[in-house]
Amino acid sequence: MVNIVTVTQKSVMVNYDCNVATNVSTQEKANMLMILHALEIEASGDTVHIYTQDTDVLLLALRRVPQLCRHAALIMGTGDHCHAVLLQPIYDALALINWHALTRCETTGNIRGKGKVTCFNTFMAAKPSVISALINLGLGDEPSTKVTDGCEAFLCVLFCPPRVKVSQAKDLRWLLFKQMKPDQGVDKLPPTPGSRAEHIRRAHLQENIRS
Repeated sequence: MVNIVTVTQKSVMVNYDCNVATNVSTQEKANMLMILHALEIEASGDTVHIYTQDTDVLLLALRRVPQLCRHAALIMGTGDHCHAVLLQPIYDALALINWHALTRCETTGNIRGKGKVTCFNTFMAAKPSVISALINLGLGDEPSTKVTDGCEAFLCVLFCPPRVKVSQAKDLRWLLFKQMKPDQGVDKLPPTPGSRAEHIRRAHLQENIRS
């Protein structure tokens, strides 16, 4: 028999005798509670498989891989297409993917016109200094200068024209402003340096709390 723990926003249901607390957090989102209960079950010695179709849960689970066993997995797909996705190999390959908070999660907002696939491809092609900045996002009360500069460079790449390398928001806005057509409005420009800085700070706070 497969032991099952079902998590909703209001309750936790189990089909076997286990110690699962209903007050592990005041978090209202079921996907966050799912991860917290997974950690709770893992601590009891059981191997955790999380059933979900939500990629947000995958990213939240990856954040907690050091606290889960090497066989922890997500069960994704439906019907005959269900398959287990082991978390440890993904974590080993990608390290800490704090780009999730930077590129859109439920508390940080999205980057207009840039979906997760584009952001992920940019992440995979990023320079070591950018990867280092993303890894350290969330460490400390405020993002360091290196983290802020690296995250800003990553966000600039998303909007840079082909074969153009600009790492600062002010330079990118000026470059794109000069290329604008007469019938285009400034609302088409990427965010201002101040807006970029606040977005990075929100992502930093999100990762700081999640850690």
